[in-house]
Amino acid sequence: MPTSRGGESGWNLIIFNLRAIQMLIENGITVPIIGGGGIYAWDDLVAYRDAGASIFSLCTVFFTPWRAVRLLRRARREGLI
Repeated sequence: MPTSRGGESGWNLIIFNLRAIQMLIENGITVPIIGGGGIYAWDDLVAYRDAGASIFSLCTVFFTPWRAVRLLRRARREGLI
């Protein structure tokens, strides 16, 4: 999400995207929704899932590969991938 100081990431982006997903759900959208933006940890991914996303886009977490591996392993254990 563009801002005056560059691209927004992290929690502010998550809040914006969660609201957008909820708005889609409230308006009867039934196609799969891709949740992404600011996913760094399990709780972020769960927030997107709970908002209604069924597919997840990961990017920035791969700048810290150990976090990405931990997140992917847990997602596999929990049946999300």
